[in-house]
Amino acid sequence: MRRLVLLIVLLCGCSTAPVADVMDFFCPPRMPSAGGRGGVCEPAAPSPSPPPAVLGRPGPTEPPPPEPFVR
Repeated sequence: MRRLVLLIVLLCGCSTAPVADVMDFFCPPRMPSAGGRGGVCEPAAPSPSPPPAVLGRPGPTEPPPPEPFVR
């Protein structure tokens, strides 16, 4: 009996996939109906446009303040 269990574990690869396969065979999943709409989902609302991009270099900036003169 132990050899049979070991053989089954080695053949299955210690995975839950064989359990899921058996469950799918005996109790297959059922998809809910679309409700007569005929589509996958409602149309999405249009998204607002992004603000315009600023191209090029920024305008001139103030020059740094002069450093104090030290003797």
